[in-house]
Amino acid sequence: MAMRISGLSSGMDIDSIVDGLMKAERAPLNKVEKKLQTLEWQRDDYRAMNTALLNFSNEVSSMQYTNKYRSYSVASTDSSKVTATAANNANVGQTTISNVTLATSASIVGAATGYTGQTSDTSLDNLVGKQLTIGAETFTVEAGDTIKSIIGKVNASNAGVNMYYDYVKGKFSITNKETGAGTINVSGELADTFGLGTGATKTDGKNATLTINGIETERTSNTFTENGVTYTLNSEFTGFVTTTVKTDTDSVVDNIVSFVNKYNELISTIQDKLKEERNRNYGPLTDEEREALSEKEIEKWESIAKTGLLRNDQTLSNILSNMRLDFYSQVNNDKISADFNHLAKIGITTSPNYKDGGKLVIDEEKLRAAINADSQSVEQLFRGENGLMSKLSATLKTGMGAIKSKAGNENTTNQQFSIGKELESLNKSKTRWEDRLKQIESKYWSKFTQMEKLISNMNSQSSTLSSYFS
Repeated sequence: MAMRISGLSSGMDIDSIVDGLMKAERAPLNKVEKKLQTLEWQRDDYRAMNTALLNFSNEVSSMQYTNKYRSYSVASTDSSKVTATAANNANVGQTTISNVTLATSASIVGAATGYTGQTSDTSLDNLVGKQLTIGAETFTVEAGDTIKSIIGKVNASNAGVNMYYDYVKGKFSITNKETGAGTINVSGELADTFGLGTGATKTDGKNATLTINGIETERTSNTFTENGVTYTLNSEFTGFVTTTVKTDTDSVVDNIVSFVNKYNELISTIQDKLKEERNRNYGPLTDEEREALSEKEIEKWESIAKTGLLRNDQTLSNILSNMRLDFYSQVNNDKISADFNHLAKIGITTSPNYKDGGKLVIDEEKLRAAINADSQSVEQLFRGENGLMSKLSATLKTGMGAIKSKAGNENTTNQQFSIGKELESLNKSKTRWEDRLKQIESKYWSKFTQMEKLISNMNSQSSTLSSYFS
């Protein structure tokens, strides 16, 4: 870099002069930087739109699950005796249950032992090596074992029982974890020591007996599942209890309404961007312009400068148009009735207000009636073969792919999307301009430095001449 002399001889403000000249020279660089910033803002707007589309795509995926349409409620005429819950594969209808005896678990209650009054922390070191066998499981007392630790081993094992000790009575008991017909077989020296052998009270487990829709039957448990409905027998009785399974219309309506609301929110998000006005009086700020503003002023300026970058964007417009076509389309497969193969036929139509941009409106009464009349067809309309969700899923995938090819995402490099390639090109142009401006500024300083030297020499000569005549 050439040596700079700042107006000592000429009295001129060389710094200000060069700054003024360079300000004009920097105009092309400023233009490149503004374009760079605008493209980065536009890229970010596209990515925000893709995030909104991805979120809605997840909603579409969730609407392809059966539980969105197969929600059932169950009512019992006497829940103190029988309660029931329905899974999404339940059969709608009534079931009558009568003549119930409850299932019980097999158990052994030991005779009194010499441990009366002793806590569960009582040491069993005097019994080391002795064994207790329950079914196919054998437990051996080891050094350091206590009543509590042996019970813990039994209860955590595959014996399928719960062992208990009552320190007041000094008695042990063993109960099957599961109900149903069967016995508990115990043996071993430790069984006798714990009073679980001779003198113990043994009770066999029993199955529940009941009559279901006139058929006498048994179940090993008081809770059992039939045709997607789980019944729980709460008490024994001889009369009749009827359970009624029906479609939980409210739940299905809520799921569909929630989905439509999410779609309408997406429409608003995209429409707002498409309609957003571009104020060309506000563009990206140069460094010099930013220095003249406060942080608050910069924030306010840029909030306006960022608007309208996707106004009338064709890619977003195409996505909206294609989604509308999906919703307008009929669904035809061998599981759907022609009476319910279009959204309008179940009470979902497009808003008549053109300003709504194709939002959907719901006639809940008509939707509810359709679900009650033919819930399978309503389900098929949304998630069946060639259903609305499969069409929307394809549309969203294509749309998001188109945006990604333009704006990429956080995992792509600039070379992988079109805006990124423009940014790369502009960054190279920016670097070239910065190098060129350095050369131009150096030339300006070189010329002014030469001028200063000439003036300095002239001043020196003038001073010498003056001294001759003084």
